[in-house]
Amino acid sequence: MKYFTDVEGKTRLRSSEEIGEGAWGGIAALIEKSIDNGSFGESFPSNCPDGSAVAGADRSTFFSMLRAEVPEIETELGIGKGNLYVLHPSRPPDVAVVLDVIQFCYAHVAKPVRGKYHSYFDHHHLTFDVETGQVEFRTRINRIFARNGIVFELEHDGMIRRLIPVEIEDLYKGSFVTPDADFNKLMQDAMSAFRAPGQPQRERAVEKLWDAWERLKTLQGGHKKTSAGELLDRAANDNPKLRQVLEDEALSLTRLGNDFRIRHHEVGKVALTTSAHVDYVFYRMLSLISLLVPHAG
Repeated sequence: MKYFTDVEGKTRLRSSEEIGEGAWGGIAALIEKSIDNGSFGESFPSNCPDGSAVAGADRSTFFSMLRAEVPEIETELGIGKGNLYVLHPSRPPDVAVVLDVIQFCYAHVAKPVRGKYHSYFDHHHLTFDVETGQVEFRTRINRIFARNGIVFELEHDGMIRRLIPVEIEDLYKGSFVTPDADFNKLMQDAMSAFRAPGQPQRERAVEKLWDAWERLKTLQGGHKKTSAGELLDRAANDNPKLRQVLEDEALSLTRLGNDFRIRHHEVGKVALTTSAHVDYVFYRMLSLISLLVPHAG
């Protein structure tokens, strides 16, 4: 279903890195409902007393394993009916903990399919459809992210990654393949790390991209300055004004890399302290690299 604001193009810009009380409340409610309807019964079965058939999900086992694999959730749990753990809907954990909890649930969720009805215990015996359960869980989580303007996306492989802004998608998805395998690997590593949820991984993405930029400048052979100049000549395509713009940009990026804590970590180097700073540097470098790559090698 699409909400009115989705159809009218009035949804929130997905740029927030915070998962507040509203979004967490929805996520917690989804997980609690999934426990109660047996969606975690494939991994944490509650068996029928009359035999080995699965009749639901065992809440105690679910939370025992969750606490073992995501120990930081311990302080955010409450006690519900039967002295069993429940998720506090109004007390959102740290963002990294929320994302871990979502990944844990995605790894264990499956759609319960009702089979034989056992009248004595008033329950159905269940079988499970893992693929459908994961699709439905992922769709609901991503809807919560989207409706709350959250920049993260749960993907089919169970990883949570940052969205790339629509305006940058074509650039990000472009081809960065050259005859040089080392350059290609650096680009692949940079593009993958850049979509990670955490700031440290994204800073490493900028470092990898910088290394790729330095290697790109040498692919024409000979001295780096001469090689880089030849690459800029090719990209400018006999346009002297554009050639000067490209050279100015290349020099500016070189200064940026030397002055900021990207490859060098000496005292006095300036850190990229926010995601917005990381985005700015990454996209600026990526834009120039994308222009030069077709002319490399």
